[in-house]
Amino acid sequence: MSRFIFIKIYIFIKKPKHTFFLLDVNECNQFQIDCGQDRTCFNTRGAYECIDIPCPVGYIRQNKSDCLLKCSHHSCPPRRAIYIRHKFFAIPRLTLSNETLFHFPETNSLKLIDKNHLDKSFPFILNNFTLQTNQILIESNEYEFEIHLYNITKHRQRLHTIFVIRINVSPFHF
Repeated sequence: MSRFIFIKIYIFIKKPKHTFFLLDVNECNQFQIDCGQDRTCFNTRGAYECIDIPCPVGYIRQNKSDCLLKCSHHSCPPRRAIYIRHKFFAIPRLTLSNETLFHFPETNSLKLIDKNHLDKSFPFILNNFTLQTNQILIESNEYEFEIHLYNITKHRQRLHTIFVIRINVSPFHF
């Protein structure tokens, strides 16, 4: 997987009483960054990255970050998700515990699948249909994991959507 990392542009805004705050500029939107086919621009704090998000075999691209299983609703294999959706979050270092990052659509059940951080204290939890931090994010880091959404109908569990979650914890505290 190839990545491009670029320098981030910040705008300093003067507020009353000579205080300043930092406004993060989203270069992906502002400069309409085109990363090419099966890639997307991931705006981070302090930079942006072009990252690979290809659709797996048997899926077609639905938009810039979603893939749809190629089959009619009744002929779809039951163990394959109908949708694969990519979600990107850039959050500052020192983000507090219990901060909400994303609300998932309500469904019968959710399951967090973490493939890369099994040996570490994982800083995110699912609380009902909400993805939250479960500790203060002290260090800069990148996380990638999946959330599987299931629907249960007539005593049958069906994998409906896989959310591929990418979180970039900035080295900056703003």
